[in-house]
Amino acid sequence: MKEQIRFAQYGCGRMGTHTTKYAIESGAELVAAFDMNPAIIGKDAGECFGIGKL
Repeated sequence: MKEQIRFAQYGCGRMGTHTTKYAIESGAELVAAFDMNPAIIGKDAGECFGIGKL
């Protein structure tokens, strides 16, 4: 049985967006996202990364 990778993303800028999109497309599950930018705190992570609601 292959386990699904679960990950947390620290930083939701351009590099974090690319990393998260790649991980999700590869079958990983995003369980948390952290950033210091007050403009995105409290928003759905998927919307911040441009991949739709998670």
